[in-house]
Amino acid sequence: MASFDSAAASSRLASQQAYLAARCHYMNGVGYYEMDSVVRACEQYMTALEIMEERFSEKDLVGSKAKFMALTYTHLTQLFSDQYLHEQAIFFGKRAMVYNDRVDASCWHSAWVLGEIGSNYNITGAFDSAFFYYNKGLEALCDTNNLTYRDLSVQSLFLTYEINGEASAVLKPLQYLLDQSESDREHLARCLTIGEILFKERQYDLAYVYLSAVFHDSESINSKKQAAEWLMEINKAQNKVEEALECAGFLAQFATQDENNSALKSMLTELYNDNRLRELDRLQQQRLKKQAKKSIAVFAGLLLVSLLCYLMYRKNKKRQQNLEVKIEKERQAHIIKQKALGGRLKSSNEALKIQEKRTSDLTKAAMLQQRRKEWSCLEVFMDESICQEILAMLENKVVKKTGDYPELCLNSIQLHDLSFAVEKHFHEFEKTLTDLYPKISRNAMSQCLLYLLNLEDVQISALLSCDYSTVKKRTSKLKTAFKTKKEPRQFIRDLVS
Repeated sequence: MASFDSAAASSRLASQQAYLAARCHYMNGVGYYEMDSVVRACEQYMTALEIMEERFSEKDLVGSKAKFMALTYTHLTQLFSDQYLHEQAIFFGKRAMVYNDRVDASCWHSAWVLGEIGSNYNITGAFDSAFFYYNKGLEALCDTNNLTYRDLSVQSLFLTYEINGEASAVLKPLQYLLDQSESDREHLARCLTIGEILFKERQYDLAYVYLSAVFHDSESINSKKQAAEWLMEINKAQNKVEEALECAGFLAQFATQDENNSALKSMLTELYNDNRLRELDRLQQQRLKKQAKKSIAVFAGLLLVSLLCYLMYRKNKKRQQNLEVKIEKERQAHIIKQKALGGRLKSSNEALKIQEKRTSDLTKAAMLQQRRKEWSCLEVFMDESICQEILAMLENKVVKKTGDYPELCLNSIQLHDLSFAVEKHFHEFEKTLTDLYPKISRNAMSQCLLYLLNLEDVQISALLSCDYSTVKKRTSKLKTAFKTKKEPRQFIRDLVS
């Protein structure tokens, strides 16, 4: 009896230590996230979940443990949502709601999680699912005088506009919610929403008022960037060159941010996939344990039957032998069945990976096709003054090596003008190229812009004032990134033609 009590006490101590260890990882994750160390925060949160799921069964995850699980999944929902990884954010949001329901979480907390799930569904184009979760979030709230209710209302109204395209039906309630703002941050967030609708409706004068407030006063970099993009379009349409250049200058500082975000998203996606694989493996192990128990029970029953049969028919050796053969066949059939189930699971996982890759390829192809519809023709771009200026610099000059004509080196203003001209005729050309081929460096991107002018590598080396061997190395890397046998110059020009 004393030995049993000691074992029980030891088990309780191990459980408490595991829970404390998980909470330490959770707090580390909170600290890392506050320091903008997103990947390390994600690792800590997932480690906390792994400890809890390995140590405790689902029936044990109640009370404070369920609340802890809900908080951890909520933080992961916010983390992946902030990085625009919508599939992962939806998954963790739904897991958070499972544990919120177990502990009867506060209404505003559940409403926030439901709103995040709806928002990510909205971005992926699943409007029915988005409406469903927005409405669930609004229904979960006990009152209407809070920020969460206003946020959900704005999201629901904007989704209504996206589906119906009727701005007049949503602008008045959005203006009312703007007037209800309780902070500058909330006020500017509402201005961005209203400004976007007015921009899409081509009411540029009104849109300019709201978007300018966001661009000049918001502390959110993402909001300022979005406002700057729309303001640049408005200023172009109204021939406000200086204002357009101001917005372009602001956006230029984030030129390489998409590449960095792409690497960050890749690391987070890898962590998510590893977590899902561990969870699937854990569930598989649980299924195998249950099946093993059933197999033992079946085997014990068969053994008992065999024993009874032996006692009943011990005088009949032949019948006893036939019975043993039958039992062995059933056992082998069970083993074969288990192997077949394992093979089907592996095949299913491989098929899922192939389907995800195909979906990603189709999405990129559709994005490129849409961009090409919006882009100007190459001949019109070549008529730009900066293009003609560069070509005039090279006229009657036979460049054989980099140092032949030092005066050919382009200055920062010329490079900026070339980038601006490319953006003018091939909207989001650099972003599109980076999305399609994430391995392209910033220096290689400058080389790609010059390829649009149909220049040779030796000419580009002179214009960029770098060794010809360096340009050739970038050319080789570009061919590898593009996965093509064409010369990068021809590939780039074909891309926009």
